Amino acid sequence: MGRDGKISMSDFGELSKAPEAQAELTLSYEQLDKMGSDVKTLSTLRTFAKDCGYTFALTGGYAVDTLVGGKISRFHGDMDGIMITPHDTLNTSIKEGIEERLLIEETPWELVKDDGTSLEFREKAPFKEWEMLRRLELDIYSSDTDIKVVTRTLKDIDGHSHEFEALSVEGLLAAKVLSAVRLNVMTEEDRVQQELREVKESDKVDFNRLLHSPDFDEQATLNALAGAIRYISDDEITFLEAEKEANEHWVKALEIFR
Repeated sequence: MGRDGKISMSDFGELSKAPEAQAELTLSYEQLDKMGSDVKTLSTLRTFAKDCGYTFALTGGYAVDTLVGGKISRFHGDMDGIMITPHDTLNTSIKEGIEERLLIEETPWELVKDDGTSLEFREKAPFKEWEMLRRLELDIYSSDTDIKVVTRTLKDIDGHSHEFEALSVEGLLAAKVLSAVRLNVMTEEDRVQQELREVKESDKVDFNRLLHSPDFDEQATLNALAGAIRYISDDEITFLEAEKEANEHWVKALEIFR
């Protein structure tokens, strides 16, 4: 622990890193407490999913930590995940089930988005800074969608191990590539209007950690990216067309995340 009362991330053991040396991170007790609560919420969502016959999988920063190193590597401002359910599951039952589980937490959660395919919850605390507000974003997919998840262990800030499902390395990279390329061509005005943010340094760190993961396979990533492009495309495109676009996106993403 440092003299300023902050805890160094080195207290949690050696982390998996990209070849470039990362600066040592220090976190406040408030940040550590927030992430401790996050892990509990994520565990609650996993239990809820299993009870209902769904699959809950991490995406975003917590997923990267789960896949690369198995320890929390930095401060995470929000929680991201996907809920994979049988194709005939009503979204209202998913939402109500999650709300029921969140209600027993001390955090005063508020549903701020429900568009039929995604849910977003935020802590109702108007005087807190944005980064310290607890936030949860969930995308909902049908089980007939081709999504690969893996089971890994994540150690929380107290060193306790928790088992989670997470989007695969190639799936996470594909999602990051699509997001980065999209943001790269948007104006700041459009990003603000759609409540999107520009690519941050933490995104670059996460991307490079995934590239240096032992599970990284470039061809598998390109295949996942092509599949994602076909899935989100408004027009029907062949896999060959999607492969070409995937290769172009991959080259662009490597420039963005350099």
